[in-house]
Amino acid sequence: VWGGSYGLSPFKKNRFGQGPAWARSLFEDTAEYGLGMALASQQRRERLIEDVKELLQEAEDEGPGVVASPALTTLLSKWISHVDDAEKCNTLQPEIKRLLAEEANPDSAAQLQVVARGQDMLVPPSHWIIG
Repeated sequence: VWGGSYGLSPFKKNRFGQGPAWARSLFEDTAEYGLGMALASQQRRERLIEDVKELLQEAEDEGPGVVASPALTTLLSKWISHVDDAEKCNTLQPEIKRLLAEEANPDSAAQLQVVARGQDMLVPPSHWIIG
């Protein structure tokens, strides 16, 4: 199958380390395989949206800087308001990821750690299903 050979790949990452992820099914069920991957991504992204909303509510209840920094809560609030706009999410993502890397650790709030684990879904993935 073209595109899947290890060692010689026509795909390249951009300066942010992003690039195409390639996968295929071993069998002739690529449509079902692709649908499963798309549904899993959708479910993970919906979960991240709920997790961010919970974090923002927790931050509001606890007060500024207790659960997460004001800078991070501001960016996450902007992200929530533009969650369906991939370009705006892509613009916000680097700074959100930087702040999550600084703030999320084993001693930080549990909800902050949950959001940090799901940060790969900050930008909605694009699935091209051919089969």
